[in-house]
Amino acid sequence: MVGTLFSGILERLFNDTPRPAILVSNDGLGRIVAAELDGMKRHVSLIEHSELEDRVSPDSVGRISFYCGDATNPTVLELARAGDAQCLLAGTTSQELNLRICQAARAAFTIPKLIALTDDGDCTQNADSANDEGVHRMSWRGAAAEVLDGVVPSRRLHRALEGLDSFAQVVEIKVVSPALTGRAIDTLTLQDCEVIVLRRGEYLIPEQASTPLLMGDVLTVVGSQEGIACVRQQIVSC
Repeated sequence: MVGTLFSGILERLFNDTPRPAILVSNDGLGRIVAAELDGMKRHVSLIEHSELEDRVSPDSVGRISFYCGDATNPTVLELARAGDAQCLLAGTTSQELNLRICQAARAAFTIPKLIALTDDGDCTQNADSANDEGVHRMSWRGAAAEVLDGVVPSRRLHRALEGLDSFAQVVEIKVVSPALTGRAIDTLTLQDCEVIVLRRGEYLIPEQASTPLLMGDVLTVVGSQEGIACVRQQIVSC
């Protein structure tokens, strides 16, 4: 009994694991922000929201722990270390879902900063709704600045945020066509869109025009719906 208590005290005294930032996303921009934080030597729990799959054991790359599950479920949030998180950014493509994720986190945990990605621009909270109390509603630009804590974003994140000012979507497209193996990115026809990052296995690679594509590569593309459809057709059916 005494030994267990003493062990617990020592663990609390010497536990220097930093409090993580939790990002919830279902597109490539969440991964880019997570990579930014990893580069700043900050720990990140990245939840890829899915109501169909719960991955209990996280996959980790550097300081980023990847989870897959329903981010409105307190059990999934707890696995992502919501109990000691310093902030949570709900950045899926659904404004309603982002608010529900923050509300679920607020009800079950004490997280100092809750941010829901919305289309209303940068505003601190919706004073007309009690359910939104304590939830900061922001655009991606404002949310990224808040999470990065004033650090100037890298070129790839800046390009992604700039793209969102004029384009509608940020999506990830996986290379599944053998005919693309070895072809450079600049051989793709890009209209009203651009490739901002390439994910190869567990590594995020800044996009270069001459970078050869491999099977299984995942491209993060910013662009119009029509432009992205054109890229998807080339990558999937080439």
